Amino acid sequence: MYHVIVIKHIAKNEDEEDFEGQQFYYHLALPFPPYVGLSISTSGWVSSDIESVHWTQNEESGQQYFTCRVAGERVHWSDRYHYDFEYLCDQALQGFWEPYTKESRGYINRLTQELL
Repeated sequence: MYHVIVIKHIAKNEDEEDFEGQQFYYHLALPFPPYVGLSISTSGWVSSDIESVHWTQNEESGQQYFTCRVAGERVHWSDRYHYDFEYLCDQALQGFWEPYTKESRGYINRLTQELL
C-alpha cells in the first residue's frame, strides 16, 4: 500500500494568475502507485483527474508517500449563481477535503513515516 496525499487549490479570485487562496488535501492509501489521469473516489470523497504525481522518500525520517495534484477551482459564475471563495471552501470541507496548513503538514509528516 502507498500513502497518497491529493492536493487541490481553491483560488480567491477569477484571475488566471491568482495564486492566493487555500490548498486542501485528502490522504488515502492505494494498493498501486497513482498516475496522471487517474481519478479516485472513496466513500463520500471524489477527486478530479490527477494532473501531476510526485514521490517523496526521506531515509532519515522514514517518510514515503506520493503527492498528487488535481485541478484547482476558482471563483466563477454559473447559471446566474456566484460560486465565491467561501462557498467553494465550504464545499471542499463538506466533501471531506482538509485544509492544507502548517499543522496538517506536520500530521502528514508523522503519518507517512508509518508503513502501510
